[in-house]
Amino acid sequence: MTVGLYAYNYTNAYLTEKKHALTNIANGLQQRIDDYRYHTYQIYDLVNNPIKASEPPPVVQETRLRPDVYYIEKPRRKTDAIIFGNHEPATLTMALQISDYLDNLWGPQNDTYSMYYLNGQDNSLLLITTQALKEVTSRFKESYLTAFAESRRAEMLQQVNTLDERESFSPLRKLRFQNAYYFTLRTTFNRPGHLATVIAFDLPINDLIPPNMARSNFLLQPDKVPLNEGATPEDIAATSVSLNGSWVEFSAPLANVTLKIIYRVPVSHLIIDLLINNFWLILANIVLLALTILAAYFVRHQYGRPSADVTGQLEAQRLLSQEIITNLPQGLLIYDFSNSTVIASNKIAENLLPHLNLQKIATMAEQHHGVIQGTVNNEVYEIHMFRSQISPETYLFLLNDQDKEVLVNKKLQQARREYDKNLQARKLMLHNLGIELGQPVHHLSQLVRTLQDTTDLQQQHDIKTKLVEQSATILELIDNITLLTKLETQDWQTEQQVFSLSTLIDNLLLDLLPSINRKGLNLFNHFHVSLDQIYLGDEKVLRKILSLLLNYSIVTTAYGKITLNVDHEPGHPEQLVIQIMDTGAGISDEEIGNLNYPFLSQALADRYNHGSGLTFFYVTNYVKN
Repeated sequence: MTVGLYAYNYTNAYLTEKKHALTNIANGLQQRIDDYRYHTYQIYDLVNNPIKASEPPPVVQETRLRPDVYYIEKPRRKTDAIIFGNHEPATLTMALQISDYLDNLWGPQNDTYSMYYLNGQDNSLLLITTQALKEVTSRFKESYLTAFAESRRAEMLQQVNTLDERESFSPLRKLRFQNAYYFTLRTTFNRPGHLATVIAFDLPINDLIPPNMARSNFLLQPDKVPLNEGATPEDIAATSVSLNGSWVEFSAPLANVTLKIIYRVPVSHLIIDLLINNFWLILANIVLLALTILAAYFVRHQYGRPSADVTGQLEAQRLLSQEIITNLPQGLLIYDFSNSTVIASNKIAENLLPHLNLQKIATMAEQHHGVIQGTVNNEVYEIHMFRSQISPETYLFLLNDQDKEVLVNKKLQQARREYDKNLQARKLMLHNLGIELGQPVHHLSQLVRTLQDTTDLQQQHDIKTKLVEQSATILELIDNITLLTKLETQDWQTEQQVFSLSTLIDNLLLDLLPSINRKGLNLFNHFHVSLDQIYLGDEKVLRKILSLLLNYSIVTTAYGKITLNVDHEPGHPEQLVIQIMDTGAGISDEEIGNLNYPFLSQALADRYNHGSGLTFFYVTNYVKN
């Protein structure tokens, strides 16, 4: 009871602390939204001021990163500016004005701030951010900057098309290169005769969150309660706590926005935190309870009746005997004919007892040396009878089900056939493994002898290149066998890591492109999921699986094309389907046997390479695990 009361008080204090912290965070968010509402209108008035527009544009330089991406070289470097899309000269002047304004605003800030200005004059998109854009590598200039800008442009255009929504907010997002979270404030301005102008700010929240609250547990969601513009801050609903599944959710509404900030804590985390912070109290109660139990045991043992131990031993022997009788695989019945009572029996004998004439069975068994065979309830049984030496009228009957014995013999024969089949499969596996491993080793030996006999430097270089390729093939086969052995012995563990599926597939196809071009095949890559989507899993195993299947497809395809298709599972958008299709000869029935046993049949080969008899078994087992 003491632990329960203390746990209640601790939990109540924990919930109160989190409620107060979330209220402060909500007030800070509301203050930041109000501030950037003001700055949004200030920036819009600044760029649409006719006096500012008539001033001569300053001399600045634009660096063209891509056909439609321009980096602005400006003297003040607190912020970097990029223009996406073709634009008018006035857009450059506007970009410098906004950049100067934001340099002054964000000068003392250390967090990452960004502003997006969708210009209604020329439909260009201006990005101004405190993040150093010039440090982004060229590879990310192609993917990260352009894709990110296009997604923001799509969001802002969607904001324009929503006629009844002048202001909108995004959920909480995480910066790709930092452990920082932010949300986006978007505001639309309509001018007659022009496309709508949208100004969006990415506002960080890291500085508002206390260090003891996990940032990843925060959510920013629309509030279904309509906004009452005449309400005072005291009238706004206080922070609430609710249990949603296995999460404890703290929710605080914002005063002037139809939003609410949610902080989620797993119930398991709350329980672990309670146990850790109250470890000594719980340990003291457990020790006291253990001492109480030990004291009670010693008192009962010291002053109990002397026959208690004997009774316990007899009861243990009785239970042991009953357990042995119950678990016998055959029927057992001990019967006393003097008083016609059953002394002991198991479930099998109890089921057969109504169908047995024990007196007749005993008479016949005495005439046939204690063993007879008969039909009981349409089943053939062999009955063994034993007479007690202590009590002559007590008999023990053992009932063996002959039908079950026949079934057991059939199973033994089937197991023998399976064993012979496995022996044959092992012979085939060793034979095919020897062929698959022997061919590249023999080829490697020929290349070494050729290298020893030639003096032409160019020919030596070509042979060395082939030696490296052939060695890599042998090492890959041995590595696959080693990994498969670890999988069979349960020694393999997945390596969970974050990776980009699009980058993995692009790099894999680039490695296989020489083999595809050598055979004159066409390669099609249909990637129907988001290029920026990040996945968590074992990247090495996925790459190896795709590499084995694509290599097999290249070997079996003499002409035509190979298509790699990546898409979501219909009806299950959280699942991905990767399909490899080709115009080759397909997979024979013998090769299908490699799904269950590696190297059971020889894999197909072409004039350049050969498939692996390990491919299908390797892929099947790694996908299952």
